[in-house]
Amino acid sequence: MKLFSFHSLFETARCPLVIFRQLLDANASPSDVTFSLLIKAILSSSSFACGSSTTRLQASQIQTQLMKRGVDQFIHVNTALIDLYMKLGFTSHARQMFEDMSFRDVVSWNVMICGYSQNGYPYDALQLFVHMIRESFRPNQTTIINLIPSCQLILQGRSIHGFGIKAGLGWNPQLNNALTSMYAKYDDLEASQLIFEEMAEKNVVSWNTMIGAYGQNGLSDKAILCFKDMLKEGLQPSSVTMMNLMSANTVPETVHCYIIKYGFTNDASVITSLVCLYAKQGFTDMAKLLYNYHPTKVLISLTAIISSYSEKGDIESAVECFTQTLQLDIKPDAVALISVLHGITDPSHLAIGCVSVIEVTSVKDTNHNLRLSEVYLNTSTW
Repeated sequence: MKLFSFHSLFETARCPLVIFRQLLDANASPSDVTFSLLIKAILSSSSFACGSSTTRLQASQIQTQLMKRGVDQFIHVNTALIDLYMKLGFTSHARQMFEDMSFRDVVSWNVMICGYSQNGYPYDALQLFVHMIRESFRPNQTTIINLIPSCQLILQGRSIHGFGIKAGLGWNPQLNNALTSMYAKYDDLEASQLIFEEMAEKNVVSWNTMIGAYGQNGLSDKAILCFKDMLKEGLQPSSVTMMNLMSANTVPETVHCYIIKYGFTNDASVITSLVCLYAKQGFTDMAKLLYNYHPTKVLISLTAIISSYSEKGDIESAVECFTQTLQLDIKPDAVALISVLHGITDPSHLAIGCVSVIEVTSVKDTNHNLRLSEVYLNTSTW
């Protein structure tokens, strides 16, 4: 069986490493293309699991084969394996492999910076960016996009933005979206608006970013107006659009109409957010009705309903919902329990709270015990 025949099998393989072993058993000599396709197939396979010991072992086996067959001299193959290590969360393995590379290119640096950003190591990402410049590598748009999430201070973000302008990198929608989101994160809505308005090309992600920016700053009216402007441009909203509208704490009935109109009634994430929005704004019965109607039952939406009932002092309904979590085999957490206890202000409800605590004694959180102590004090039954 020829090498290219094995290459074609990688595209549909559920276990790419099995195909690779078959390739070796057939005495076919893997090339740099083989390893590139293998790593790509592993990343896209259904069996890929971030941080799993099995995938880590697979990555180590691939690295061994790279060195054994001399393919580790190819920059693009090493970079692909570094990317795999980063996506698995093995940052130290990725860094060691990066340091051992005889030659690097901008893509290699970008993969490392992106990996650190995505794995929650902002300092390492920024430090590596400085090292990249000192090594006389020219950052590109992808470098800046990968670096922006690592900016922990607005000053850092402005510095990276200024560097991009000074370097004449040019601006594409993805980079502009990242900058818009970054400035909104630090409450500089004026900068977000300016970047958004100056975009020559706005895609759905651009509009979603701006709607989300208004939402982060509590400007629900502007979020709705921005959404309407998006529709006027003839763009089709996505599920993220709906989620961002709801994060802006808009009127739930308004968003609900748009969800129905644009066909998101079967999107579990959208409906869960809508249930939470109804509950948050005090429309508890509507939230429960929507929850009961939708087939997907998740703890977060039920917890929002429980909390809403508790805030209204309807402890019986709160406990009824809490009981549903047990009947549906949904393991309640400390948040759900505290939501029940929060509504107990009447001594007659104290027994209900105690029973609820007993029901979830497996929850390893002391907050519910603290809250129950507060309940005893507030109801004068201590």
